[in-house]
Amino acid sequence: MQKTLRSIPSLGVNLASCIILLIMCWSIFQQQDLAFSPFIIFGICTFIIFIYALVFLTRNISTKKYVYTISIVYLLISIIIIKLVPSSPISDFQYMLDGAKELAAGNMKAIKDNQYFFWNTTQLGFTIYEALVLTLTSHSYFALQFLNIVYTLLTGLAIFYIAKHRLNNETFGRFGFILYVTSINLFLLVPVLTNQHLSMMLFSWGTYHLLARDENKNYINMVFGGLLFALGNIIYPIGILFLIAAGLFLLFFHSNILKRNFISSITFISTYLVILYTLAYIPVMLNISHNPITNADSGWKFVIGLNKESNGQYSLEDFAKLRQSIVDFDIEEHNRIQKQLIKERTENLTDLIPLMNKKNIIMWGSPTDSYAYIPINDIARNTINDVSFIKLDFIHYVSIMLLSMGSVFIFLFSSPFKNLNMKYFQILIIGAFLIYLVTEVQIRYRYFFFPIFIILAAFTLQYIMNLSLFKMNKAQAGSTASTDS
Repeated sequence: MQKTLRSIPSLGVNLASCIILLIMCWSIFQQQDLAFSPFIIFGICTFIIFIYALVFLTRNISTKKYVYTISIVYLLISIIIIKLVPSSPISDFQYMLDGAKELAAGNMKAIKDNQYFFWNTTQLGFTIYEALVLTLTSHSYFALQFLNIVYTLLTGLAIFYIAKHRLNNETFGRFGFILYVTSINLFLLVPVLTNQHLSMMLFSWGTYHLLARDENKNYINMVFGGLLFALGNIIYPIGILFLIAAGLFLLFFHSNILKRNFISSITFISTYLVILYTLAYIPVMLNISHNPITNADSGWKFVIGLNKESNGQYSLEDFAKLRQSIVDFDIEEHNRIQKQLIKERTENLTDLIPLMNKKNIIMWGSPTDSYAYIPINDIARNTINDVSFIKLDFIHYVSIMLLSMGSVFIFLFSSPFKNLNMKYFQILIIGAFLIYLVTEVQIRYRYFFFPIFIILAAFTLQYIMNLSLFKMNKAQAGSTASTDS
């Protein structure tokens, strides 16, 4: 009975993730910004072969030497990028930094009466974090950027140790680490004061604890996992997706014992909720905000995401319709207009299918636009926005996606009881795909799911290497046997 309860969800997750990754990869082929020229195809093949050869040739190097070398190189390159690229925050990042400066100066009223933070209380967590850093570092802008480097490196290390300790395969981790730090998009976003870096690191290490098996039944890893997920959500409000994925994983795939799975899921979710709501009220207790860290404008993402004219992207027309309610701080009127717009846009569900296809192309198929978010001068922007530069990142991205698709095909044709810890990442991919069918899309949003695709891609490469080494060892054994005879 227990086997059936695990095999059916496993087969369902394998099939769903396979279909979704096929759709994502098909979205890449549908986009018009970059054609699949011989250069792109050659680049993809070269990159995959290079990564494979690098890990294969360094497989006998010690873990410490491998991790330290890559970490040091990554740190040096990132610091050079930050030092060479003059930058200042833009858009939401500017609002959060300005708010952090006010908090660091002790001006709580500037935040409490601020229109931006009234409607975007979910940004208060990161703003308070920035204020703490500025206070401790004498308002050092470089300190905030350097911490971005630390957080992104820690995310890469989380990928490595998840593979090594939770998936029991160091080669897997080596592939994941090198795939992560070779992303041009990662280096593009390191100077940007986005809340994604810190939050992604917290969710990554939360996943490290989530995937642990508490054989001693103390469930301490579930407590740490829930804590880190809650902190991650306070910084960047996407925790509900990760929480649902964690709950489903713990219930169906965590262990062979249903009682243990149930206790693990309850422990994880309850820890998450207690920490989340405790932290959410800190701005109110500190007299920084009238409201806790909750999404007062939750319908906005759906209003934009269902807008056919803007292809599910930011719409100035929609903003104009809501402007007066925003200025008047009128939540009731604001919600009424949003509900009306959502109702109008969902009256004919069949009309949403072409919109969803366009959104998939934008979200999962388009080349990076991260260079547009780099707060640099026009001369440097023109240098970065070079077609060859964009092609290189596109090569990396498509390589990761194709390898990710390879992993779900391996799962689909393997026993449903194998690779159960990978189900968590598959569930996340399914959830992300479904959420962005109906909410606002921006290319940079997929950056948050980058470590998940990296882990799936690394699985494919280690699977190929294991097969290769097995055949090599078998051939050598056969050769030795024939020589002895």
